[in-house]
Amino acid sequence: MRFKRLAALTLGMTVALTMTAWANESDAVAVYQEMKAKESVMTDMDAYIDVKEEVSVGGKTMDIRMEMNVKINNLRTPDQMRMNTYMRLTLPGGGIPGGASGPGEAVQADDPAGSQFTGNLYYADGMYYMDMAGQKIKVPIPLDAIMASAKQSTGTVADSLDSVRNLKLRMEGENRVLSFNMDEVRMNGLLDQVMARLKSITGNSSLSYRDIYCEYIVNPEGYCIKNRMKMTMDMTIGKETVVLNLDGDVGYADPGQPVTITAPDLTGYTLAQ
Repeated sequence: MRFKRLAALTLGMTVALTMTAWANESDAVAVYQEMKAKESVMTDMDAYIDVKEEVSVGGKTMDIRMEMNVKINNLRTPDQMRMNTYMRLTLPGGGIPGGASGPGEAVQADDPAGSQFTGNLYYADGMYYMDMAGQKIKVPIPLDAIMASAKQSTGTVADSLDSVRNLKLRMEGENRVLSFNMDEVRMNGLLDQVMARLKSITGNSSLSYRDIYCEYIVNPEGYCIKNRMKMTMDMTIGKETVVLNLDGDVGYADPGQPVTITAPDLTGYTLAQ
């Protein structure tokens, strides 16, 4: 397993149909629809993602942390859309089993307490620029694929009640909290479509979701200000199987307000083969 492949997969697909007749509470449905109405006219997004991951591979388990800041603008005019993602991955001391050097070899931490890897990803005009693990590469990606990836990475995946099960409502201070389970079959169908379009990055790797539980925190104005999520992801990378248990949240800064994105220096990127 290549560490860069694991990091890219985790990032891109970081943070879809059971037939059980779970009931969605009517009050919760009303709040959900209010939130979706606000989201439907938003053009920009500034999301802060903090995910703790329990990674199991090769009979070993470790805990890592992924933090991201995802900025997107011009969502309603796709040909002008820009997206920038800064990521920081914190590994425990001793590194990751089966890391950058290949299966069974660890990435050595600079500090026994752990080490960090950072990267930046930028999308504009049909090209995805990735500056990660000491390499700068660019990959042409269809717009619909990057739009779907943007929705998944920022947690805005519950596009309709068709994907929501057991929707409930409670209060936290002045904010309203929607809790629900995601429809795994439907979500994995959407994920398969995204993975197919991102094949130039993911290769023959496979990825699936299960046990997806979410909460949306909705402020008095009707905007979602935080998304909490727990899920399990199963990945196959070459001959290796990786299981990730994720527990994290996505916070949205100033929802409804414009977001400015400054493009990084795009010189020095090599077109991926």
